[in-house]
Amino acid sequence: GQPEHAIEWAPFALAAAARARKDGAEIDGIVGEALRDAGRYLEAKTRLARALASKDPLRGDRRALILVNVGSVELALGAPAAAEKSFTDALAAATAQLGDGHPTLAIYYDKLAASARALGRIPDALALHERSLAVRTAAYGADDRSTASSYLHRARTLLEAKRLDEALADAKRAEAIRSTQLGPTSARLGEVIVVQGDIALAAGDKAAALALYTRAGEIDPRIDLIARRAAAGADIPLDALPVGLDPLTADRAAALALRVAKLPPAEGAALAAQLLDRFRALPRPVDPALAKAIADALHAANNPAAEEVLRR
Repeated sequence: GQPEHAIEWAPFALAAAARARKDGAEIDGIVGEALRDAGRYLEAKTRLARALASKDPLRGDRRALILVNVGSVELALGAPAAAEKSFTDALAAATAQLGDGHPTLAIYYDKLAASARALGRIPDALALHERSLAVRTAAYGADDRSTASSYLHRARTLLEAKRLDEALADAKRAEAIRSTQLGPTSARLGEVIVVQGDIALAAGDKAAALALYTRAGEIDPRIDLIARRAAAGADIPLDALPVGLDPLTADRAAALALRVAKLPPAEGAALAAQLLDRFRALPRPVDPALAKAIADALHAANNPAAEEVLRR
């Protein structure tokens, strides 16, 4: 839970690898994951690609973890089809190394579910979550921290399916397990509370959603909550909104849409045009949440291309 320290120690670890006449592929894999966790997606993608291209021998399960992190970055950057390919390759490598039914495979089932959800295949996603939950429960019991992750991921998909009561039950279950296992102030609770806020927002309770987002931000300040807080009714000042487009995630695009609406018309139009250029360069299909956020920015700038993006 401290990615900044993994990044800080990377040069020393790579120096040790060089003395051992290795590229440091496993180190690059670890640091790539830390960069991903820190939201530095473009740097993470470069580091993970270097790990996969290395001549260092990598066990199948280690290569699988690097591939799954590549897929996570691709998913965050709005390319769910590319992410699904990476997750599928990762699952194949992990299964070959560990054997079918190994509890570690739950990681790959949940990741494949996330890409299926982004591609609109909700029944496929839910079936994958069921496999994840089953293998973890069988191996570790119903109250293990890994089982909490399965409940959290399934809550996100149930939310997407508008099955709000079931989503909230899963999110509450994940919170209870993590709070017991990791402590009530663990940063790992932040993402769980965010999902509960998303459920409250979907149910139309903006006050409850805003309170949950505030709590999540206090638990884990690294979470990007600007767009969510705005959707829940918070007034976000211009100087609190992001300026650059990188990394262009759905959350950042939504925050940039707010910026477009607050800027003078000419500046807002220029920023919206930049977002449109980036959208047109993204591999298809694009994550619908990212496309919707970019469409909102274009609409705020009165750019007629908003319709094109919404149709996509």
